[in-house]
Order: sequence, then structure tokens, then C-alpha cells
Amino acid sequence: MASWPAIGSLLYLSILGTIVAYTLYLRLLKVWGTARAGLYAFISPIIALAAGAWLFGEVIGPAGIGGAILLLLAAGVALSHSAKHSPKRT
Repeated sequence: MASWPAIGSLLYLSILGTIVAYTLYLRLLKVWGTARAGLYAFISPIIALAAGAWLFGEVIGPAGIGGAILLLLAAGVALSHSAKHSPKRT
């Protein structure tokens, strides 16, 4: 038999981590479009890095800083590429 904290964690991840998050992502796709919504994959690790340092006192080393810089550069390239090739809205 699993412990109550394990069951609670599983329910939390199943409901909030999957159902709610996926629903929000699909709505974001509808409102922002695929290119801008896909930037979530580049930005969320930076937010997690900052939250870990702020909330839990995690140390951000050179590899973390370098990774964050690379993710920001990738997001910039994706935004500039999608802006050049997106259809004009009126």
C-alpha cells in the first residue's frame, strides 16, 4: 500500500501537472499561435532555475547561467524567425 503523501503527490501531478497544465497550454496555442506558445519550452527552465535559487537557496553555477543564456538566445532566434515568416494580420 502506498503512503498518503505518495498518493497525494500522484493526485496533484495527475490533476494539476497534467490536466490543468495541458488545458492551459492548448488555450495558449489558440490565443498565441504555435510559434509563441512553443517558447514556453525555452523560458520555463529559466523560471525554474530562478525559483529554485529564490525559494530554496539553490546555487546557480556557471553551467546554469550559460544554459539560461543559451535558452534566451534560442528564444530570441525563434521569435525573430517567426516574426519574419508569419502571415501579416490586418
